[in-house]
Amino acid sequence: MGVDFVLPHFQNLFYRDYPMCGPTQSTKCLVIDLAGYVILSYDVTQSSVIGRHVTEVDAGVSKVLIQNEVMEQKQCSNIELGVIQRTYRIDAEQPAYTGLTSGTECYNFKLIPISGTNAFII
Repeated sequence: MGVDFVLPHFQNLFYRDYPMCGPTQSTKCLVIDLAGYVILSYDVTQSSVIGRHVTEVDAGVSKVLIQNEVMEQKQCSNIELGVIQRTYRIDAEQPAYTGLTSGTECYNFKLIPISGTNAFII
């Protein structure tokens, strides 16, 4: 069974259940699906992030998730187009995961499954 919500309604439900992710809070949250696509962004004014892949939105987090085999990366060659295509997947049974990015902007993050869904909070 599937359910469609308009984005503002989904945001209201999400922020009600996860108030620490609200737009007035200091915690920045992304909601992603199993393939790593952004469903909801901490910056509600930046709707261009929604639908983009987490590897584009937060490369530091993505790198840690891939290196620690939390997010699996697969690639295949598209001979017709002459390109290598990459797909990503997080196991639906993935438990919560805590990581630390590296580089100039080093920060802690958590990947938390949203119970009863195919989505995760970062």
